[in-house]
Amino acid sequence: MATVYAGTGDSYVRNTSPSSWAAAQGDATTTGTSQNSVLSSYDFTIYNAYSGGRGGNTYFCSRGFFPFDVSGESGTVDSATLSLYADYFNTGGMAGGNVVGIESTALADNTSDFGNCYSSGTTFGTKLIDATLISQTAEFQSLTLNSAGITALNSAIGSATITIGIIGNYYDYLGNSPSLGGAYTKIRTDFANGSNDAYLTITYATAAVTDNATFFGANF
Repeated sequence: MATVYAGTGDSYVRNTSPSSWAAAQGDATTTGTSQNSVLSSYDFTIYNAYSGGRGGNTYFCSRGFFPFDVSGESGTVDSATLSLYADYFNTGGMAGGNVVGIESTALADNTSDFGNCYSSGTTFGTKLIDATLISQTAEFQSLTLNSAGITALNSAIGSATITIGIIGNYYDYLGNSPSLGGAYTKIRTDFANGSNDAYLTITYATAAVTDNATFFGANF
């Protein structure tokens, strides 16, 4: 078993749009409107909402990205869990606190990272973590990597960094548009600059043992 902590490049990246939810979600080439990788925690790491203000009505789409350098690891992964210190703010709507984990491209540590969760266009990368409900209590949440996540992690072991994008399930991943002043997804997370760094717990498969012992002096 091994524990690998997220790198200090973990961050939130946000994009906004006054016109539509699809525009706020963007695509693989979208540059976001804000990003920060030096926070210890942030209340709006995952934020999917449509709200009004003096500047007009605005759609907000925020995503969290967590890179894990597993180049120093070796072995075949049997199972893995992402532990993310987080909590969500109950909105009373159907959005809840469900998130998914998406295989994302390497981070540049700027607003251009917003679209890294897409493989191309508006097609999301491989889903590594199925929809998981984040507790309303601030604590380490256990997000289990699915079979595709294990495959992706095995591909990165010993040679690369695997980046997991954590995004809202209902509005972002499934594409449901939030309504003006209605329910929204708002999830706080901690980052590597604080004391509650996200981490992967990796369990490796045990090599099969072949018994080739030879009996000497047996007298049957």
